[in-house]
Amino acid sequence: MSDQERLFEHLLRAGGQYYCDPCLCEALALPPGQLDEAMVALVDEGAVKRTQGSCATCGETKLVTRWRMSSFAL
Repeated sequence: MSDQERLFEHLLRAGGQYYCDPCLCEALALPPGQLDEAMVALVDEGAVKRTQGSCATCGETKLVTRWRMSSFAL
């Protein structure tokens, strides 16, 4: 499974909760550069939504991501 697929599956299982990049890196055991590549691909496909908000894991307010509920990506 590609990093992109792993990221999307993780966000999909999270049920619409938002997560920051550092928490996603930790959850998926990915270095930031690999997460960035996977994230760019999902953003380009319209599969995820990125916005300022509170991370479901660390609770910090920063740039967070969740799957776009209308997405049929992957």
